[in-house]
Amino acid sequence: MKTIVLCLEENLLDLDLLKYKFDEHFGDTQSLSKWKDNLAQMSKHLDLKERSTQFRTLFNAVLQMTSEDLGIPLIAYEKDLLYTRATQLPLRKNMIQILLRLKDEGHTIKIISSLDINTVRSKISKANAQSLISSVVDPTALSLGDIKNSVHNTGAIQSIYLNLMDQVNHQTHQEKLVDQIAS
Repeated sequence: MKTIVLCLEENLLDLDLLKYKFDEHFGDTQSLSKWKDNLAQMSKHLDLKERSTQFRTLFNAVLQMTSEDLGIPLIAYEKDLLYTRATQLPLRKNMIQILLRLKDEGHTIKIISSLDINTVRSKISKANAQSLISSVVDPTALSLGDIKNSVHNTGAIQSIYLNLMDQVNHQTHQEKLVDQIAS
């Protein structure tokens, strides 16, 4: 059994819901994809604690990189607005199914976030995912043992997530076909 430590902002929130805001600010339909690519690149150079405790700084730095890549300046107010919207997002679609599968496979799931613990617990509660999460941990209190004995590398989590997302999407597609045939 492995412990999987997930950063709420980076791994669980449905950042794709920011697309219309990114499109509006940058006037480029690929701006969110560019931002997410930049986030993945920059995250590789930070450890789990740094990514989670300083997510606002990371978010804004990646936003600045994207702004420079696109040649469209952003003022501080716009950065704050986008960050605030990001932290208000719900969990990704199908995240409950993915967390359920991880738990069924024997994984223990811990959530860390730069947001206060009560806000994180509220988001998890709204998604009815309390029973799937073993704990919400303040990233500054994350022990070295938690880090060493967990899957927290963004690439590894993405791999687990994408594999499970493919399975969930395939299952959902099959269920829709069955429903169509039945009706």
